[in-house]
Amino acid sequence: MTIGEALEYIRQALLSKDISDTPSLDAQEILEKATGLHRPLLLSHPDKKLTEPEKQNILEMTERLIKHEPLPYILGEWGFFGNSFIVTADVLIPRPETEMLVEKAIRWLGENSDITNAADIGTGSGCIALSILKSMQNREIYFTSVDLSYHALLIAKKNSSRMGFEKQNLLVQGDLSSPLGGFFGLVCANLPYIPTQRCKELDVAKTEPILALDGGSDGFEQYRKLFNDIQNKLLPKAMILCEIEYSQKNLALKTAKAFFPSAKIEVEDDYSGMPRILSIETQE
Repeated sequence: MTIGEALEYIRQALLSKDISDTPSLDAQEILEKATGLHRPLLLSHPDKKLTEPEKQNILEMTERLIKHEPLPYILGEWGFFGNSFIVTADVLIPRPETEMLVEKAIRWLGENSDITNAADIGTGSGCIALSILKSMQNREIYFTSVDLSYHALLIAKKNSSRMGFEKQNLLVQGDLSSPLGGFFGLVCANLPYIPTQRCKELDVAKTEPILALDGGSDGFEQYRKLFNDIQNKLLPKAMILCEIEYSQKNLALKTAKAFFPSAKIEVEDDYSGMPRILSIETQE
């Protein structure tokens, strides 16, 4: 089997099962993983013969994809904010929408140079905290990253080590902000925000950890718990950034106002025009 034949085999397999909206791109991702070759080299050498182990690896990964296992879990890693993160079925797959939260955090930290302590609540793979640290290597910033899942924290630890931020990213197992000690200037949270009933109807709930998806009856239960506890763990001037579901704008604004009546509160749309990032900025 050649590279070109393998790409076409994967593409046709995905098309025949209506598995992917991007079968050609998925085929290239699988070939990159199986061969260790970068995409330009793959595409420019379609007649290159694959080794038998490479062929078997490609067939196995394609079969897993046909059985609806998410591609990032098959590859074992996924791109986010220009970095590659280890991912397994123990963590939520990083998504482009969350990059807006990272961008907003970086901008705010740039405007507030005195902030050194930050928290990432529901850290999962660690992609939020680590992306911020990677983008601000000239700053002395320390994250405390919390997750209820021990297995998720193991993945976050691997990513911290991989990126060289073990000393700047303290990993703690616990429920939301309850294990935090001290005061924080920045709090990032991508908590479960899908209402329970909707979770039952979504394919994503069949393949990704339900603990990272189910936000309770209205999807906002975890955020209420976080806001209630984090009030007493913020510096006088602080920023809380939360990813929300597109239908929760009014609920998010109302809930945040109830817990932080004097704060500046906004909901920013994502790149597709849907409400996505809740920001709560407290003032000195």
